[in-house]
Amino acid sequence: MVVRDDAADLKWPSNLKGFTPVFYDSNKAKSDARKALENACDDLKLHLRQLIPMPCICLSGKRRPIGQDWWTYALLRTAQTDPHALPSTCIIDAEGFEFATKADIGVKFPNRDTLTERTRYSAFRIKATSPIVDRRLYIALKPSETDALLGHREIYLAVSDSVDQAGWGPPSNEFKARLPDLTDRRWHTILIDLSRFAPFLGEEATVKGFRLRPGIKVSHICTFDQKSMWLENAEEILAAGAPYLKINRPNHGDFVGQVEQAEGQFKRTGALQAAVFSGGMWHPQGNVQIGGGGYWSVKCQFGNPPDPSGKSSSGTHKLAILTGEHPIKERMPTLPDALGRDCILVKRR
Repeated sequence: MVVRDDAADLKWPSNLKGFTPVFYDSNKAKSDARKALENACDDLKLHLRQLIPMPCICLSGKRRPIGQDWWTYALLRTAQTDPHALPSTCIIDAEGFEFATKADIGVKFPNRDTLTERTRYSAFRIKATSPIVDRRLYIALKPSETDALLGHREIYLAVSDSVDQAGWGPPSNEFKARLPDLTDRRWHTILIDLSRFAPFLGEEATVKGFRLRPGIKVSHICTFDQKSMWLENAEEILAAGAPYLKINRPNHGDFVGQVEQAEGQFKRTGALQAAVFSGGMWHPQGNVQIGGGGYWSVKCQFGNPPDPSGKSSSGTHKLAILTGEHPIKERMPTLPDALGRDCILVKRR
């Protein structure tokens, strides 16, 4: 595109034939260059919004080919099999990258989730390549403090067109959100604002890697803090409907007595349950009381009563609040899957 004077008698050089002109106001240019260029700038913006970069993985402004450095990984059902020995194909062409297989495996980038992208946005440009449902892609993230307390060394934001309810699990280290309908087989530009997922994934999201399952072709994977123009009309992934739970009291790191009242907030859920981790096991607590305005409370026991000498169960304990899809009826080594959860560490006086 070429910016030119809107004067009708201006001769257009033959060596610019094929270029698209955008015009500035020659009369306004005599007194106010900024206003003279307003319409030309608007035309350029419209044009730039239609431009899409060449297929690539773009991390913090650094680009690499979209088909480079993908590694096969096995899922639980094929964990005993060498995933590289299973039948699969990586298809790389001018449009992008696709992983094709009938086996229960996928591909990941990079090999060992070694990225350290502290970023606000992730974006993908994808399209469906088969009629199967449950097309999935994942962002591997550094666990938040809450996730680490729950024993998760790795967590994932898993987006799929088969998700019915946003929230955690199963498995319990995957937070699930829904992709838009991909059955039209056209390209979709997908935007994920990780700051919108902060109530669930933590305030400072660090991207460590990506996963891709069969049935999707991808042309772009990007991380960034400022949106480019080609993403202006992207379809945004949201945590719509995901249960939100928060422990307000006691605070993380507080000292507590043997019996304490715990309180907090909740959104978009009904039944709640609480558990305390002590002596290597999670112990169910009493009935969680639901109050008005989205608040809950429950009486919790942290360890055993003091012995006859007055010595108490000192040490640290964990307190978890979670949704009640799978009721905790007895002590257990790990918590059941729950769409919503929060967890803190406390110290016994």
